[in-house]
Amino acid sequence: MQKFAAFVVQYPRTILLITLISTLLIGGGLLKLEIRNNQDSELPAEDPIVETNNRLKAVFGEKDIVLIGIESDDIFRRSTLEKIALISEELKRVDGVVGDEITSLSTLNNIEGKEWGLEVGPLMRTIPRTD
Repeated sequence: MQKFAAFVVQYPRTILLITLISTLLIGGGLLKLEIRNNQDSELPAEDPIVETNNRLKAVFGEKDIVLIGIESDDIFRRSTLEKIALISEELKRVDGVVGDEITSLSTLNNIEGKEWGLEVGPLMRTIPRTD
């Protein structure tokens, strides 16, 4: 370590030049960096899921996301959980809403590690009877 420190002190311009060249070489890859935020781009164009999504997009346009906020002193209060479950169920009946894509405390899955693997089930099977 002392030899390295002595080299750095003895040849500061060389160290700066090496650092600059390394930064330019590594940073040059940033020009080729792409961001893909659509899972369809990871699938082949002829995949049935991609084809279906493209047909739906052509007929209905882009999907929109709606966020519904609930203001509460305690989100885990029985009355609040009932409201969340009721809103989630009512939204499933609205035309154009994809029921499988509704995300709330009443529709989320709980993933729990077990000795044999992962157990996936509803986070809230029923609304609790007490707060």
